[in-house]
Amino acid sequence: MKGRAHSRFLARALLLAAVCAAPASAQFEGRPTASGEPQDLAAILGELRARHPRHLTLRELGRSSEGRPILAAVVGDTASASSGAPAVLLFPDLEGGQRAERAVLERLVEILEWSAQSEGSSPLGSTRVIAIPEPRPDGLRSAGETPLLLARNFPIDWTPWLAGPRSPGVYPLCAPESAALADFLLARDDLVLAIEVSEAAPRAEFAGGLAIVAPESALGGSFDAFLMRGLGLPLVELSLAATPRSVEELVGLAPHLSLRVAQVERLGAGTWRLDVLVANDARLSTARGAGELVRPSDGVRLVVNGASVLAASIAVPHDPLLGEERGVATIAEPLRDPSRLFIGPLAGGEARRVRLLVSGYETSRLELEARSPRAVSGELVIELE
Repeated sequence: MKGRAHSRFLARALLLAAVCAAPASAQFEGRPTASGEPQDLAAILGELRARHPRHLTLRELGRSSEGRPILAAVVGDTASASSGAPAVLLFPDLEGGQRAERAVLERLVEILEWSAQSEGSSPLGSTRVIAIPEPRPDGLRSAGETPLLLARNFPIDWTPWLAGPRSPGVYPLCAPESAALADFLLARDDLVLAIEVSEAAPRAEFAGGLAIVAPESALGGSFDAFLMRGLGLPLVELSLAATPRSVEELVGLAPHLSLRVAQVERLGAGTWRLDVLVANDARLSTARGAGELVRPSDGVRLVVNGASVLAASIAVPHDPLLGEERGVATIAEPLRDPSRLFIGPLAGGEARRVRLLVSGYETSRLELEARSPRAVSGELVIELE
Protein backbone atom coordinates (compact mmCIF):
# COMPACT_ATOMS: atom_id res chain seq x y z
CA MET A 1 0.00 0.00 0.00
CA LYS A 2 2.83 2.37 0.89
CA GLY A 3 4.58 1.65 -2.42
CA ARG A 4 1.40 2.34 -4.41
CA ALA A 5 0.84 5.59 -2.55
CA HIS A 6 4.45 6.64 -3.24
CA SER A 7 4.08 5.79 -6.95
CA ARG A 8 0.86 7.79 -7.13
CA PHE A 9 2.52 10.76 -5.45
CA LEU A 10 5.55 10.53 -7.78
CA ALA A 11 3.34 10.34 -10.87
CA ARG A 12 1.43 13.42 -9.79
CA ALA A 13 4.67 15.27 -9.00
CA LEU A 14 6.07 14.52 -12.47
CA LEU A 15 2.88 15.62 -14.21
CA LEU A 16 2.61 18.83 -12.21
CA ALA A 17 6.30 19.52 -12.78
CA ALA A 18 5.68 19.18 -16.50
CA VAL A 19 2.80 21.62 -16.30
CA CYS A 20 4.62 24.19 -14.19
CA ALA A 21 7.74 24.03 -16.35
CA ALA A 22 5.85 25.00 -19.49
CA PRO A 23 7.37 28.09 -21.20
CA ALA A 24 5.13 31.03 -21.93
CA SER A 25 4.70 30.52 -25.68
CA ALA A 26 1.59 30.47 -27.82
CA GLN A 27 1.47 26.65 -27.66
CA PHE A 28 1.16 24.76 -24.42
CA GLU A 29 4.38 22.86 -23.80
CA GLY A 30 5.19 20.32 -21.13
CA ARG A 31 7.73 17.65 -20.24
CA PRO A 32 10.36 16.95 -22.97
CA THR A 33 9.98 13.73 -24.92
CA ALA A 34 12.77 11.20 -25.56
CA SER A 35 13.79 13.16 -28.66
CA GLY A 36 14.18 16.35 -26.62
CA GLU A 37 11.16 18.05 -28.22
CA PRO A 38 8.60 19.69 -25.88
CA GLN A 39 5.60 17.53 -25.03
CA ASP A 40 2.28 19.18 -25.87
CA LEU A 41 -1.04 18.98 -24.10
CA ALA A 42 -2.32 16.10 -26.22
CA ALA A 43 0.63 13.95 -25.13
CA ILE A 44 0.12 14.82 -21.46
CA LEU A 45 -3.60 14.03 -21.64
CA GLY A 46 -2.77 10.81 -23.47
CA GLU A 47 -0.52 9.78 -20.57
CA LEU A 48 -3.29 10.59 -18.09
CA ARG A 49 -5.74 8.53 -20.15
CA ALA A 50 -3.33 5.57 -20.13
CA ARG A 51 -2.95 5.84 -16.35
CA HIS A 52 -6.67 6.20 -15.67
CA PRO A 53 -8.59 4.38 -18.43
CA ARG A 54 -11.62 3.83 -16.21
CA HIS A 55 -11.97 7.41 -15.06
CA LEU A 56 -10.89 9.52 -18.06
CA THR A 57 -12.07 9.82 -21.64
CA LEU A 58 -10.75 12.30 -24.20
CA ARG A 59 -12.67 14.00 -26.96
CA GLU A 60 -11.44 16.20 -29.76
CA LEU A 61 -13.85 19.11 -30.18
CA GLY A 62 -12.23 20.41 -33.34
CA ARG A 63 -9.03 21.92 -34.70
CA SER A 64 -7.58 25.38 -34.33
CA SER A 65 -6.81 27.60 -37.30
CA GLU A 66 -3.26 26.21 -37.27
CA GLY A 67 -4.45 22.61 -37.04
CA ARG A 68 -3.89 21.93 -33.33
CA PRO A 69 -6.49 19.78 -31.52
CA ILE A 70 -8.95 21.33 -29.07
CA LEU A 71 -9.39 18.64 -26.44
CA ALA A 72 -11.92 17.99 -23.69
CA ALA A 73 -11.10 15.60 -20.84
CA VAL A 74 -14.18 14.00 -19.27
CA VAL A 75 -13.63 12.67 -15.76
CA GLY A 76 -16.06 10.14 -14.30
CA ASP A 77 -16.45 6.42 -13.83
CA THR A 78 -16.77 5.32 -17.47
CA ALA A 79 -17.85 1.84 -16.34
CA SER A 80 -20.90 3.00 -14.42
CA ALA A 81 -21.79 6.58 -15.45
CA SER A 82 -25.25 6.82 -16.98
CA SER A 83 -26.13 8.95 -19.97
CA GLY A 84 -28.21 11.21 -17.70
CA ALA A 85 -25.40 11.99 -15.26
CA PRO A 86 -24.92 15.72 -14.53
CA ALA A 87 -21.70 17.40 -15.68
CA VAL A 88 -19.57 20.33 -14.48
CA LEU A 89 -17.53 22.34 -17.01
CA LEU A 90 -14.01 23.45 -15.98
CA PHE A 91 -12.12 25.87 -18.23
CA PRO A 92 -9.60 28.74 -18.11
CA ASP A 93 -10.46 32.39 -18.64
CA LEU A 94 -10.24 32.90 -22.41
CA GLU A 95 -8.70 36.32 -21.84
CA GLY A 96 -6.15 34.98 -19.36
CA GLY A 97 -2.70 33.52 -19.83
CA GLN A 98 -1.07 30.16 -19.40
CA ARG A 99 -1.26 30.28 -15.61
CA ALA A 100 -5.00 29.67 -15.83
CA GLU A 101 -4.50 26.88 -18.38
CA ARG A 102 -1.91 25.19 -16.18
CA ALA A 103 -4.21 25.53 -13.18
CA VAL A 104 -7.01 23.73 -15.06
CA LEU A 105 -4.62 20.90 -15.91
CA GLU A 106 -3.46 20.73 -12.28
CA ARG A 107 -7.09 20.50 -11.20
CA LEU A 108 -7.65 17.74 -13.73
CA VAL A 109 -4.75 15.73 -12.25
CA GLU A 110 -6.13 16.34 -8.76
CA ILE A 111 -9.65 15.25 -9.75
CA LEU A 112 -8.32 12.10 -11.42
CA GLU A 113 -6.28 11.18 -8.35
CA TRP A 114 -9.22 11.81 -6.10
CA SER A 115 -11.52 9.75 -8.33
CA ALA A 116 -9.09 6.85 -8.80
CA GLN A 117 -8.42 6.40 -5.08
CA SER A 118 -11.63 4.41 -4.73
CA GLU A 119 -11.46 0.72 -5.61
CA GLY A 120 -15.21 0.71 -6.26
CA SER A 121 -17.40 3.47 -7.63
CA SER A 122 -15.97 6.90 -8.28
CA PRO A 123 -16.04 9.43 -5.40
CA LEU A 124 -17.51 11.85 -7.95
CA GLY A 125 -20.68 9.79 -7.74
CA SER A 126 -22.60 10.24 -10.98
CA THR A 127 -21.22 13.75 -11.55
CA ARG A 128 -18.84 14.18 -14.47
CA VAL A 129 -16.21 16.89 -14.78
CA ILE A 130 -15.50 18.15 -18.30
CA ALA A 131 -12.16 19.98 -18.39
CA ILE A 132 -11.02 21.98 -21.42
CA PRO A 133 -7.46 22.95 -20.40
CA GLU A 134 -6.47 24.67 -23.64
CA PRO A 135 -9.43 26.15 -25.56
CA ARG A 136 -7.12 28.34 -27.70
CA PRO A 137 -4.13 26.13 -28.58
CA ASP A 138 -2.71 28.72 -31.01
CA GLY A 139 -2.63 31.50 -28.42
CA LEU A 140 -3.32 34.90 -29.97
CA ARG A 141 -3.92 34.68 -33.71
CA SER A 142 -4.63 37.24 -36.37
CA ALA A 143 -7.83 38.24 -38.11
CA GLY A 144 -6.24 40.03 -41.05
CA GLU A 145 -3.84 42.48 -39.46
CA THR A 146 -5.71 42.70 -36.15
CA PRO A 147 -5.28 40.04 -33.43
CA LEU A 148 -8.51 38.12 -32.83
CA LEU A 149 -9.89 38.17 -29.29
CA LEU A 150 -11.43 34.70 -29.02
CA ALA A 151 -13.10 35.57 -25.71
CA ARG A 152 -15.40 38.04 -27.55
CA ASN A 153 -16.26 35.91 -30.61
CA PHE A 154 -19.47 34.35 -29.25
CA PRO A 155 -23.02 35.12 -30.44
CA ILE A 156 -24.79 36.53 -27.34
CA ASP A 157 -24.91 40.33 -27.75
CA TRP A 158 -21.91 40.22 -30.10
CA THR A 159 -20.77 43.52 -31.60
CA PRO A 160 -18.14 44.20 -34.28
CA TRP A 161 -16.97 47.26 -32.36
CA LEU A 162 -14.42 46.68 -29.64
CA ALA A 163 -12.15 49.19 -27.98
CA GLY A 164 -8.48 48.19 -28.00
CA PRO A 165 -6.01 46.61 -30.38
CA ARG A 166 -7.86 43.30 -30.82
CA SER A 167 -10.92 42.33 -32.88
CA PRO A 168 -14.00 40.28 -31.91
CA GLY A 169 -13.93 38.77 -35.41
CA VAL A 170 -15.84 39.56 -38.57
CA TYR A 171 -18.90 37.65 -37.30
CA PRO A 172 -19.79 35.48 -34.25
CA LEU A 173 -18.09 32.07 -34.17
CA CYS A 174 -15.92 32.92 -37.17
CA ALA A 175 -12.94 31.39 -35.33
CA PRO A 176 -12.73 27.56 -35.48
CA GLU A 177 -11.97 27.52 -31.74
CA SER A 178 -15.13 29.40 -30.71
CA ALA A 179 -17.24 27.41 -33.19
CA ALA A 180 -15.93 24.10 -31.79
CA LEU A 181 -16.65 25.16 -28.19
CA ALA A 182 -20.16 26.38 -29.04
CA ASP A 183 -21.06 23.24 -31.03
CA PHE A 184 -19.84 20.97 -28.22
CA LEU A 185 -21.72 22.81 -25.46
CA LEU A 186 -24.95 23.30 -27.42
CA ALA A 187 -25.15 19.55 -28.02
CA ARG A 188 -25.07 18.75 -24.28
CA ASP A 189 -28.08 18.84 -21.98
CA ASP A 190 -26.27 17.49 -18.90
CA LEU A 191 -24.33 20.61 -17.87
CA VAL A 192 -25.31 21.99 -14.46
CA LEU A 193 -22.43 24.37 -13.69
CA ALA A 194 -19.48 26.11 -15.33
CA ILE A 195 -16.29 26.87 -13.37
CA GLU A 196 -13.92 29.46 -14.84
CA VAL A 197 -10.34 29.58 -13.60
CA SER A 198 -9.18 33.19 -13.74
CA GLU A 199 -5.91 35.01 -13.11
CA ALA A 200 -7.82 38.18 -12.24
CA ALA A 201 -9.14 39.13 -8.83
CA PRO A 202 -12.60 37.66 -8.10
CA ARG A 203 -15.49 39.85 -9.24
CA ALA A 204 -17.92 39.02 -6.43
CA GLU A 205 -16.04 37.17 -3.74
CA PHE A 206 -18.14 35.48 -1.09
CA ALA A 207 -15.72 32.86 0.26
CA GLY A 208 -12.01 32.64 -0.46
CA GLY A 209 -12.02 33.58 -4.12
CA LEU A 210 -15.08 31.61 -5.21
CA ALA A 211 -17.72 33.81 -6.80
CA ILE A 212 -21.02 33.21 -8.59
CA VAL A 213 -20.99 35.63 -11.52
CA ALA A 214 -24.12 37.69 -12.24
CA PRO A 215 -25.32 37.04 -15.83
CA GLU A 216 -25.84 40.74 -16.50
CA SER A 217 -22.17 41.43 -15.71
CA ALA A 218 -20.90 39.44 -18.72
CA LEU A 219 -19.72 41.51 -21.68
CA GLY A 220 -21.46 41.20 -25.02
CA GLY A 221 -19.96 38.53 -27.26
CA SER A 222 -18.03 36.96 -24.38
CA PHE A 223 -17.80 33.25 -23.56
CA ASP A 224 -19.26 34.07 -20.13
CA ALA A 225 -22.33 35.63 -21.77
CA PHE A 226 -22.68 32.58 -24.01
CA LEU A 227 -22.65 30.26 -20.99
CA MET A 228 -24.91 32.29 -18.70
CA ARG A 229 -27.32 34.16 -20.97
CA GLY A 230 -27.15 31.77 -23.90
CA LEU A 231 -27.14 28.36 -22.20
CA GLY A 232 -28.66 29.41 -18.87
CA LEU A 233 -25.76 27.98 -16.84
CA PRO A 234 -24.61 29.33 -13.47
CA LEU A 235 -20.99 30.42 -13.69
CA VAL A 236 -18.57 30.22 -10.77
CA GLU A 237 -15.29 32.10 -10.96
CA LEU A 238 -12.25 30.52 -9.32
CA SER A 239 -9.55 33.14 -8.87
CA LEU A 240 -5.88 32.10 -8.75
CA ALA A 241 -5.33 35.22 -6.63
CA ALA A 242 -7.25 33.66 -3.74
CA THR A 243 -7.13 30.59 -1.55
CA PRO A 244 -7.25 27.30 -3.53
CA ARG A 245 -10.48 25.33 -3.24
CA SER A 246 -10.77 21.57 -2.83
CA VAL A 247 -12.12 19.38 -5.60
CA GLU A 248 -14.83 18.10 -3.27
CA GLU A 249 -16.08 21.62 -2.64
CA LEU A 250 -16.12 22.55 -6.33
CA VAL A 251 -17.96 19.43 -7.45
CA GLY A 252 -20.24 19.75 -4.44
CA LEU A 253 -21.64 22.99 -5.85
CA ALA A 254 -23.59 20.95 -8.41
CA PRO A 255 -27.25 20.35 -7.44
CA HIS A 256 -27.54 17.22 -5.28
CA LEU A 257 -30.90 15.66 -4.44
CA SER A 258 -31.71 13.77 -1.24
CA LEU A 259 -34.75 12.00 0.20
CA ARG A 260 -35.68 11.77 3.88
CA VAL A 261 -38.64 10.13 5.62
CA ALA A 262 -40.72 12.54 7.70
CA GLN A 263 -43.49 10.13 8.68
CA VAL A 264 -44.84 6.65 7.84
CA GLU A 265 -48.35 5.64 8.97
CA ARG A 266 -50.12 2.33 8.32
CA LEU A 267 -53.78 2.99 7.49
CA GLY A 268 -54.96 -0.57 6.97
CA ALA A 269 -54.07 -3.86 5.34
CA GLY A 270 -51.52 -3.08 2.64
CA THR A 271 -52.13 0.68 2.75
CA TRP A 272 -49.78 3.37 4.04
CA ARG A 273 -49.46 7.14 4.15
CA LEU A 274 -45.95 8.54 3.82
CA ASP A 275 -44.49 12.01 4.17
CA VAL A 276 -41.17 12.37 2.37
CA LEU A 277 -38.90 15.41 2.07
CA VAL A 278 -37.30 15.91 -1.35
CA ALA A 279 -34.37 18.32 -0.97
CA ASN A 280 -31.63 19.96 -3.00
CA ASP A 281 -28.68 19.95 -0.61
CA ALA A 282 -26.39 22.05 -2.82
CA ARG A 283 -26.07 25.81 -3.20
CA LEU A 284 -27.21 25.96 -6.84
CA SER A 285 -30.69 25.39 -8.26
CA THR A 286 -31.77 22.32 -10.21
CA ALA A 287 -33.46 24.65 -12.71
CA ARG A 288 -31.69 25.65 -15.86
CA GLY A 289 -32.55 29.10 -17.04
CA ALA A 290 -34.28 29.36 -20.39
CA GLY A 291 -31.33 31.18 -21.93
CA GLU A 292 -31.46 32.54 -25.45
CA LEU A 293 -30.33 29.29 -27.06
CA VAL A 294 -31.93 26.55 -24.92
CA ARG A 295 -35.23 25.74 -23.25
CA PRO A 296 -35.55 25.53 -19.45
CA SER A 297 -35.23 22.12 -17.80
CA ASP A 298 -38.30 20.28 -16.52
CA GLY A 299 -37.29 20.10 -12.86
CA VAL A 300 -37.33 17.18 -10.42
CA ARG A 301 -39.39 14.00 -10.62
CA LEU A 302 -40.04 11.44 -7.90
CA VAL A 303 -40.05 7.82 -9.09
CA VAL A 304 -41.77 5.22 -6.89
CA ASN A 305 -41.26 1.46 -7.21
CA GLY A 306 -42.54 -1.40 -5.04
CA ALA A 307 -46.09 -0.17 -4.41
CA SER A 308 -48.97 1.55 -6.21
CA VAL A 309 -49.44 5.28 -5.62
CA LEU A 310 -53.14 5.91 -5.05
CA ALA A 311 -52.88 9.66 -4.43
CA ALA A 312 -50.24 12.31 -3.80
CA SER A 313 -50.00 15.90 -2.61
CA ILE A 314 -47.07 18.29 -2.71
CA ALA A 315 -46.61 21.17 -0.28
CA VAL A 316 -44.47 23.95 -1.76
CA PRO A 317 -42.25 25.47 -0.68
CA HIS A 318 -41.11 23.70 2.48
CA ASP A 319 -39.09 26.12 4.59
CA PRO A 320 -37.30 24.39 7.51
CA LEU A 321 -37.05 27.73 9.31
CA LEU A 322 -40.81 28.18 9.30
CA GLY A 323 -41.50 24.56 10.21
CA GLU A 324 -44.66 24.49 8.11
CA GLU A 325 -45.84 24.49 4.52
CA ARG A 326 -47.22 27.51 2.77
CA GLY A 327 -49.87 26.47 0.26
CA VAL A 328 -50.69 22.90 -0.76
CA ALA A 329 -51.18 21.71 -4.33
CA THR A 330 -53.15 18.44 -4.22
CA ILE A 331 -53.40 15.87 -6.99
CA ALA A 332 -57.02 14.78 -6.59
CA GLU A 333 -57.52 12.67 -9.70
CA PRO A 334 -55.75 9.38 -10.51
CA LEU A 335 -52.55 9.97 -12.45
CA ARG A 336 -51.84 8.29 -15.76
CA ASP A 337 -48.43 7.32 -14.39
CA PRO A 338 -48.75 7.63 -10.60
CA SER A 339 -45.28 6.16 -10.05
CA ARG A 340 -43.67 9.31 -11.54
CA LEU A 341 -44.51 12.51 -9.70
CA PHE A 342 -43.40 15.92 -10.96
CA ILE A 343 -41.95 17.96 -8.09
CA GLY A 344 -40.71 20.96 -10.08
CA PRO A 345 -37.37 22.78 -9.80
CA LEU A 346 -35.66 23.10 -6.42
CA ALA A 347 -33.59 26.12 -5.48
CA GLY A 348 -30.35 25.68 -3.58
CA GLY A 349 -31.15 24.45 -0.06
CA GLU A 350 -34.87 24.10 -0.84
CA ALA A 351 -36.95 21.08 0.22
CA ARG A 352 -40.52 20.04 -0.54
CA ARG A 353 -42.75 17.74 1.45
CA VAL A 354 -44.52 15.05 -0.60
CA ARG A 355 -47.41 13.05 0.88
CA LEU A 356 -48.05 9.67 -0.73
CA LEU A 357 -50.92 7.23 -0.26
CA VAL A 358 -49.62 3.85 -1.40
CA SER A 359 -50.99 0.33 -1.62
CA GLY A 360 -48.99 -2.89 -1.64
CA TYR A 361 -48.54 -6.23 0.03
CA GLU A 362 -48.68 -6.70 3.80
CA THR A 363 -44.93 -6.12 3.81
CA SER A 364 -43.51 -4.09 0.96
CA ARG A 365 -40.12 -2.69 0.04
CA LEU A 366 -40.67 0.81 -1.31
CA GLU A 367 -37.91 2.31 -3.47
CA LEU A 368 -37.94 6.07 -4.09
CA GLU A 369 -35.67 8.04 -6.40
CA ALA A 370 -35.54 11.81 -7.00
CA ARG A 371 -34.34 12.51 -10.52
CA SER A 372 -33.40 15.58 -12.49
CA PRO A 373 -31.34 15.93 -15.67
CA ARG A 374 -29.37 18.65 -13.88
CA ALA A 375 -28.69 17.10 -10.47
CA VAL A 376 -27.18 14.11 -8.73
CA SER A 377 -30.04 11.69 -8.02
CA GLY A 378 -31.22 10.90 -4.50
CA GLU A 379 -32.42 7.43 -3.44
CA LEU A 380 -34.33 6.07 -0.46
CA VAL A 381 -35.55 2.58 0.52
CA ILE A 382 -38.42 2.19 3.01
CA GLU A 383 -39.51 -1.15 4.49
CA LEU A 384 -43.29 -1.03 4.90
CA GLU A 385 -44.70 -3.36 7.56
